[in-house]
This record gives sequence, C-alpha cells and structure tokens, in this order.
Amino acid sequence: MYRSVIFDLDGTLVDSSRGIIRATTEALETLGYPSMTSDEIRSLIGPPIGMAIVKSFGYDESEIPRFNNVFRDLYKNKYLMEVEIYSGITSLLECLKKKCFLSVATNKRCDYTRTMLDNLNISHYFDVIEGSDFDGKLSKKDLIERCISASEVSRPEIVMVGDTENDAFAAEECGIDFIGVLYGMGFDRSEDVPYGTVAESTYALMDMLC
Repeated sequence: MYRSVIFDLDGTLVDSSRGIIRATTEALETLGYPSMTSDEIRSLIGPPIGMAIVKSFGYDESEIPRFNNVFRDLYKNKYLMEVEIYSGITSLLECLKKKCFLSVATNKRCDYTRTMLDNLNISHYFDVIEGSDFDGKLSKKDLIERCISASEVSRPEIVMVGDTENDAFAAEECGIDFIGVLYGMGFDRSEDVPYGTVAESTYALMDMLC
C-alpha cells in the first residue's frame, strides 16, 4: 500500500483540454503561426505547451518565450477555468486523503494550478502543490523530487499517477512507481504506457489505490 501519491494535473485530475486548445489556437493566430487542428494541439498537451508548439514547427527555441507570453496571457485571462474534474476523482481524493500524503506535480505554472484547484474546490486535498516556475526551467523530474522530499516517505512507498510518457519517464528517473491512466489526454492504449502499471478509468484507479 502506498503512503504517498503524486498526481499529474492536466489529463489526470482534470480535463483542461478545451481551455488549452482555445488559448493555443488564439495564440497561433495572434503570432501569425500556421494553424493547427484541435486534435493536433491536444496531442501536444503534457510537456510545456510552448516548447511543444515551437518544436512541432521546427522553430528556434528562442521563439518559446514569445509564444509563452501570448499564450499565458490568453489562458490566464480567458480560458483557465474552461476545465472539468474527471468523474470519480473527488471520491478518490476523499478516500486517499485519510491515509496518504497527496501532492500535485504539473508542468502548468504553479499560480495557474493553485487558482484552478481552488476554484474547483479540491486544493484542500493536497499537502503539496508543485508547478512550473515562470521561466519553465523546472523539469517534471524536478517537480516530482520536490514532492518526494516534502512527503518524507521512502520511494518504494510512493507512486506517480499521470497520462503521458513525460510523467512515466520522470517517475522512473525518480525511482518511484507509476500508474498510467487511459482516460486522459495522453495514453490511449495499455501498450502506450512505457513504465509501470495501467488504470483504464478513475474507478480502476480507486481500486488500485484505495
């Protein structure tokens, strides 16, 4: 039984795809970038969106701050709360809070993350919330390590829950277990999960952790 559970945010706790897609679409238009379909944008959600977008077009990394400035302004002021908690997540958190140290490790900026979780009324379930810094210099591994350190729980008793390869590889690097969820925005099939075990739904996740 795990004593500490670290959650990714987007695609794991919440479906924030609509807001991210709309902010990205408007940012592309504002900057004069080529347009992208909703499915194309959705496939890039997970790693920092600015880096993913700029890389997908083959632009120089110096373009990342320019995209980020436009995207972040749009996302924060217009689209942040176009988000829904996945069905079953609140019950899962209610169950785990009684026996586990709970934390969030997300590539979303920390201030946006706290605002979102506060507005969704689930921030109180978490002992620690770690998000990206303003410059986006912290990696997923860095964020997970901060959660591990704060929990004071030994690594064999910690699990990371996420929906992308970025989450899986970071958990593996940190030497903790990983559960890949198939209901989010990343993994579609069990074989897509490169490390750890698989949960097909939030209710399967509850069976595994509670």
